[in-house]
Amino acid sequence: MIGRRWPAACIALFGPVCIARAAAPLPLPEFPSPATTPVAQVRAQFEARAGFRAYDEARAVAESLAGDDPHKVDPGACRSHAAELDAASRHDPLSLAVWYYKSRCADVLGDAPSSRQYETAFLAVLRDMLQGVPPDNGQTPIPLGTMADGVALIDASDETLIYSYIDLRTVADGIVWRVGLRDASGAHERNLSFELLQPRLSLLRSPGLARSPFVRTSTWVDSAKAWRTQAEKPGGLPVTLDALDAGPADQRAARIKQESSDDHLSNAIVLARYCFQRPKQACNVAAVDSLLTFAEQGHAEPMVLLAFAYTRADGLKQDPEAAKALMLGAGRKMGVGAAFQEYFNLDLDFHKKATDFQRWAFQQMVAAADTGDALAAGMALELAGHIEELDTDSARAERYRQQADRAGLGLFSQRYLLIATSKTKDPAARMRITAAIAGSAKRGLERMAAASGLAWAYETGKSPGVPADPVQALRWNREAGMLGDTSSMIAVARHYAGQQNRPDQPDAMELAAEWYSGAVLLGNVEANLEVARLAERDPKGFGIAMPGASMIMLDSKDAVDTYREIDKEMPDSNAGAIARRRLARMMLDGRGTARDPEKARALLTADAEAGDGEAALALASALYAGDFGARDPDGAKRWIDKALVKPDKVVATMFADHLYHGIDLPLDRARSLALWTQAAAQDYPTAWNNMGWELCTATDAAARDPGRGLEAVRHVVSGGDAPAGYVDSLAACQAATGDFDAAVATEQRAIAQLDPVSDTAARMRDRLDLYKAHRVYVQPPEAPAGTAAAPAGHANGAR
Repeated sequence: MIGRRWPAACIALFGPVCIARAAAPLPLPEFPSPATTPVAQVRAQFEARAGFRAYDEARAVAESLAGDDPHKVDPGACRSHAAELDAASRHDPLSLAVWYYKSRCADVLGDAPSSRQYETAFLAVLRDMLQGVPPDNGQTPIPLGTMADGVALIDASDETLIYSYIDLRTVADGIVWRVGLRDASGAHERNLSFELLQPRLSLLRSPGLARSPFVRTSTWVDSAKAWRTQAEKPGGLPVTLDALDAGPADQRAARIKQESSDDHLSNAIVLARYCFQRPKQACNVAAVDSLLTFAEQGHAEPMVLLAFAYTRADGLKQDPEAAKALMLGAGRKMGVGAAFQEYFNLDLDFHKKATDFQRWAFQQMVAAADTGDALAAGMALELAGHIEELDTDSARAERYRQQADRAGLGLFSQRYLLIATSKTKDPAARMRITAAIAGSAKRGLERMAAASGLAWAYETGKSPGVPADPVQALRWNREAGMLGDTSSMIAVARHYAGQQNRPDQPDAMELAAEWYSGAVLLGNVEANLEVARLAERDPKGFGIAMPGASMIMLDSKDAVDTYREIDKEMPDSNAGAIARRRLARMMLDGRGTARDPEKARALLTADAEAGDGEAALALASALYAGDFGARDPDGAKRWIDKALVKPDKVVATMFADHLYHGIDLPLDRARSLALWTQAAAQDYPTAWNNMGWELCTATDAAARDPGRGLEAVRHVVSGGDAPAGYVDSLAACQAATGDFDAAVATEQRAIAQLDPVSDTAARMRDRLDLYKAHRVYVQPPEAPAGTAAAPAGHANGAR
């Protein structure tokens, strides 16, 4: 699809970055020690000047000193790597691994004062690293420059590593390394997680890298691919299996078999977290079998996973009493709050209704909260907010809120307040709290969800008390898009694509491509189709600038290749049908490929005969225009009649739009009016809108009936939440009927809902000027289908 011509791996997470290959690397900057300088000051200098090579240097020397026994360091290795270790401490003074091994080496070499000094530096860096990370049992990842720092932290903790895997479920959270630890007594367990992507990306110095999500997304995609490849090798670190969903069935079966046959807790956890959420894969029994031995050995995480299996997993016998016993066992190991949080992360329906198990779980959390378990207090608070049956008195709720806040678990308090605003019908408070979550949540997925929700509210104006605000919508779409939300990426891309005709925005199409590319890399087919549509006509500046590489342009050949690939990969999908129709049009025009009318006709005919009304429309238009040779109006009419025997509302509206013009289909306005009315009766507001627009603005005066048009469009612009395009149609009809004052007010309302710098807003402002001058808007003459783009003044393109 679009994007395959871009460098495949510009940034490798655990190797050199391609930017550095453009020139010889400069000497690494040096920084003071956190043992003698406040760590906040060291961090500020490091983040302002350091390069990612400092991470690589620290990792390399740490790996040279790490032995099989984490409690021993080889004195000979310490002596031979002393200079490298000293250099790494100056270049990356925020590396836990560097200070850990400096302290250990000084200790085994008999230098106790230096060992204590380096231990002081280690602890200072660790405290700074943990600042702001809530005590939520590893749900919030700790940012690390390298995995070696995590290894050092685990070794220094004097705890035993019991499981370890890489979580690649979402680009919002990045590359997350999840581990389970058990203390020396074996009585207590805890989970930790580390985020490995953002710290490295934050050290990239090219200012252009922060203007779109492309670098973050491409790095995540390439790194995820590398981790998955490594996991397939014997002894490779397990990774989450979500990517199997998009792969071939035989590959999926092989990986599930591999995970179930590896007798390691890490593999059992990875398999269970995949299977329990996907009943269609029929691997729940294998997942349970993999967990049983570890649960019997007293490990907390498999106990929680089995408890979920016995209460919620499909295809397994339900056993709530066994689940309760398992949860009690897990609670004794990791704490009640931590155990139930792990369960909540699996049971996505837990908040929806109170079952006997949920009521029991709630009582367990309340009891734990009352004895000082802040995590249990936070979850009891959130659960009570969702389920009225479990609601607690206001005094206890406030006590739990304060308990969670004091412990650094304010996110639970914010969630509770957010739920409360839904009950009190206070949209302004809801928006404030959501914005606070988007700005303060430590987890990327949490921030992304909040930002995406705010973008939707401001885009649509459908949240009570929140008017549409395109500027705020764009702001929050940027926030969500940078974290990996593909819908938001597409929205921002459309913002830039909508400025392609503005002379003061020469890089608009380049920016559009960059934002689209993030969604493309994450497999969003809609983004692929939109990028291909823009590339069809070889737009100037439609390319992407890659670090260390020249501008790579996208053109009509890329569009053709994309349509062919989508057709090949998903022939039976709606996206495949769209791709074939567009490919046929390009073959008829000879754009991006050699002109091939016969192949285009074959593509359209096959889909039209299979019942695709839009393919029938494209085929009829091509026959009417003579795209296959001589004009064939009779052939066009046969396909029109066939498609309109029992058309759905969308197809009926599309045919009506074309028949009313009489340009690329035979003129038949009576049939158009009947089709619009028929589609509107099927609860399709677009039909009323398009009917009103044509009756009020048609190029041919004989086709205009402003009174009837105004009546039609009022069907869909009676309330305050109509889309801007519908409101624009109402303004046009008001002007056409002579009510210019109303038209001015209505057009201003439509413009207020739009991105103010878009081409669509500019066209509406032109119409506003007409209405202020007491002039009506009439569509400019249209070119026959396939010969030109829609005229710039045609509002239907905005709908």
